[in-house]
Amino acid sequence: MKIYKPILIRPLRLMAMALRGLAALLSEWPLLLFAAVVVSPVGPHVLIDAPDQRHTHPQAQVICTYIGFRGRAEMLYRGGCPLVTLVDCEGE
Repeated sequence: MKIYKPILIRPLRLMAMALRGLAALLSEWPLLLFAAVVVSPVGPHVLIDAPDQRHTHPQAQVICTYIGFRGRAEMLYRGGCPLVTLVDCEGE
C-alpha cells in the first residue's frame, strides 16, 4: 500500500497567487504613478510660456518655459516648443 504524500509546490496555485498579487498591484496604479513622479528626478513638465511662432524663424532657437512637480524650468529648443516634455531636474 502506498502512502499519500502531498505535493508541496503546486505550480498552478503559485501562478494564481502571482496573478492575484499583480492584479492587486495594478488596482493601485494611481498611487504608484504619483509615487514614481514624486521620487524620480526626471518628470513631465507642461508648457506655460512660449514665444509667438509667427515672429520667429523656423530654425531659430527659442526659450520655452515649463512647469512641473519639480518647479519651473526653461529649455532651449530649435523651432517650436513641445506641449509636454520630460525634464531632468538634476541636470540643471
